[in-house]
Order: sequence, then C-alpha cells, then structure tokens
Amino acid sequence: MMNLKRYPYHFDFDQLSEGLLAFSALYDAPLALVKALAMVLNAKPSHQAKRAQFQFDAWLHNLTEAEKNTLLRTLFEQGQLTRHQALAMTQKTSTNKDEAYQYWLTPDVITPYIEQAQSQLQQEQAEALAKKLAIEKAEKEKALSEIYSQRERRWQQAQEQANRTCASGYDEASRYLHQLFEAYQFKGDVAAFEQRLSDLLRPIIVVKRC
Repeated sequence: MMNLKRYPYHFDFDQLSEGLLAFSALYDAPLALVKALAMVLNAKPSHQAKRAQFQFDAWLHNLTEAEKNTLLRTLFEQGQLTRHQALAMTQKTSTNKDEAYQYWLTPDVITPYIEQAQSQLQQEQAEALAKKLAIEKAEKEKALSEIYSQRERRWQQAQEQANRTCASGYDEASRYLHQLFEAYQFKGDVAAFEQRLSDLLRPIIVVKRC
C-alpha cells in the first residue's frame, strides 16, 4: 500500500518549492494567480467530507421486519455477522441532494482576489530584491574592507604581475589595480590610490621611453 504521508499533498501556496515553481513556469501559470488561489482557500476552505456518527438505535429502529429476518437468517447460517456486512445488507440509497459535492472554485470566486494578490506579489518581490541587494552590498563592502586591509600585499602582487611584461601579467595587474581602486574608493581615499598608481607606473613609462 502506498504511504501517502511521504508525499506533500497539502501544498502551501505561499511557499512554493523549486519543483512547484518549475511546474508553474512550465505551464505558464502566473504566480499572482497561485497567490490568489491561496487567498481564496484561506477565506473559503474547501468542502469537508461529511462523516455522520453511526447511531445503532436509530439504525435498528428503521429496519423493516424483512431486513431483520434477513439479518437473523444470515447470522444463523454463517455463525457470525460483522457490522459492515449488516450495514451493506441494509444500505439504502440516499436521496439527500444537500450532500452532493459540486465544483465551487470557479473564475467568479477567484477573480476578486487576483488584483490584491498581484499587488502583494509585487510588494514581496520588491522586498526580496531589496533584501538580496542589501546582502550583496554587505558582502561587497566586507570584501573591499579586506582588500584595503591587505592593500600593501595587493600592490606588491600588482607590481609582480606588471614586471612580467607580458599580456597575461598586465591582465592580472589590471585586475589587482581595479580591486584596489574600488577598495580605496570605498574608504574615501582615492587620492592615496592615485599616488600609489603613479609610483607603480613610473618605471614602466620610463622603460617604454627608453
């Protein structure tokens, strides 16, 4: 028998997994519509199955004499009679139309929530983007602070690469210099960077003139 507890069939439409997001993208289902669905389900929970409690006295009282005789005859013939067997033998077709289930999730039900869902989704996306940018900014500033604290070593590495006097060496030196410029700029010390850069380039310029 399949163990249904292993499968996430109670979906949280506000927290879609990567798989559900991929499924949504594959079938071009707008996320705003998914959020609107979540809002509808929160406001109007789906129908619950009716599970009336079995009342033995009421059931016995409603049995006809023919049904009682049938149950007694079966009991004597088989030597036993389970509750499920007895109910199956005396089951009557229900004519209560109120118990019939109908499709209640229609476009008319979900449409009023779409605009609100779209607005919430845009706000959430803006907040997520702002959070992402803040994290990236903090990581960038941390990296620049580390470069600035190690600037002497970085200048030395840039000098070593430039001294190789080849294309790859100049590329590496340029990369170090770009990192150093960003670090000095972050610390508000661009003048110091320009002075160190001038000192670094002076020997190279002299060599080229010679």
